[in-house]
Amino acid sequence: MSVVPEKSGRSSHLRERWNRLQDRTVRIAVTGLSQSGKTNFIISTVNQLLHPTRLPRFVRPETGEKIEILGTRLFQLPDQIPPFPYLELLESLQHASPAWPLPTDRLRGVRVGIRYRTLGGLLSKGSDRILYVDLLDYPGEWLLDLPITGLTFQAWSETVLEQCRHEPRQSLAQEWLLAARGMNVMAPFSVEQDHAVQRIQRLYTQFLQRCKAEPYHLSYLQPGFFLMPGRHEGTLPLNFFPVPAQDEATKGSVYAELERRFEAFKKQVVGAFYRDHFAAFDRQIVLVDVITALNSGPETFRDMQKALEVVLESFRYGRNGLLSRFFSRNRIDKLVFAATKADHVPTPQHANLRALLDTMVENARATIGFKSALRPEIQVLSSLRCTETIEVEHEGHRLSCLKGVPEGCHEQRILYPGEVPATPPSSDEWGRDRFDFKVFLPPVGLGSSREPLPHIGLDLILRSLIGDKFQ
Repeated sequence: MSVVPEKSGRSSHLRERWNRLQDRTVRIAVTGLSQSGKTNFIISTVNQLLHPTRLPRFVRPETGEKIEILGTRLFQLPDQIPPFPYLELLESLQHASPAWPLPTDRLRGVRVGIRYRTLGGLLSKGSDRILYVDLLDYPGEWLLDLPITGLTFQAWSETVLEQCRHEPRQSLAQEWLLAARGMNVMAPFSVEQDHAVQRIQRLYTQFLQRCKAEPYHLSYLQPGFFLMPGRHEGTLPLNFFPVPAQDEATKGSVYAELERRFEAFKKQVVGAFYRDHFAAFDRQIVLVDVITALNSGPETFRDMQKALEVVLESFRYGRNGLLSRFFSRNRIDKLVFAATKADHVPTPQHANLRALLDTMVENARATIGFKSALRPEIQVLSSLRCTETIEVEHEGHRLSCLKGVPEGCHEQRILYPGEVPATPPSSDEWGRDRFDFKVFLPPVGLGSSREPLPHIGLDLILRSLIGDKFQ
């Protein structure tokens, strides 16, 4: 299989605009909170689309007419977005010793062309048509920076410093805080001072990385672009850190320079992403790893709840929304939140997993006063199913267990993972070892390209994201 490059130039640009006007292209943005499986989702989605005989049965909602998929083809995106390396990543999963792909660190994209026709009664109606499905992969950390655009440098700094007064951030922040306290931010800015700023900024970024890594798995980390800088890596607008408020910041001081860079970050980095890319998205799926949040404890779970509130802010349009400063009209017309790693719990637990994420999203909507016609849809997903559910008899009771290869093992095991709560756990429910869901290795034996990758729930998500686009 090869990837067909789209022709560039003026004619290509006009053709793209025409396809958009004719609703022949749907741009689906894919993101998620840390380690939620964004890359796996795009690999599996493209894989399913390239196996048309296994695609879900699409039906036009207004008429009930069936859609016949005639064929699909992989394309590069026609714009300047770097290509998503589908074939390379698929090969790594089909290897004799498969490995999970590395996480997304920048915007990437891929296009799948779907040739189809509408079936009406016994006869097909009209000529063949083509729908282009563009999948845009970007780090979820970038969504967490939108609220920064509505804050001053002093207000943002105070927010971060307040977070660092509570565990686990309090312990993790000591190194960069000590270095920051030793710097006189009211001194005149100079080359020597800039070297010190760069050193403390690196320490602050390392602090964010420790918060994100095991065993904490925190989600609400700002600036997200510090963790995933993409093309902005090493640039001046990413070279600042939070400092305590000053009575009067003199012109030309270190504080004034940090404040200037903060304002540049808001406009040149965060603003550019929303204006240049976010405004062009048609639909959005946000992947959420609720399983890992439960494993990591109440602080991580509450932090994820806060992150969901911030993510939803990116989809609150209108006069009171932060997005009004970038563009005035609603572009994204469908928003899906999906609880990933559904194969880490038995099938009977999927209803609870969906209910838990639904409650978390509803709590986030209530907290920020999210009022919009864009109502989030909740799904359960495993982009690449690694386990199977089996029933086991234990002390006179039948238990739903998982059969798979846990991380750190070399052979399949049968495990009882416990239960997913249908609602966020209360304080007294976070007992010792309350949740211990295992991580599983990719399945072996995916070398055949004749069969699509095994999954859970991806067909329902495809119906939701593109089903109404077949005209």
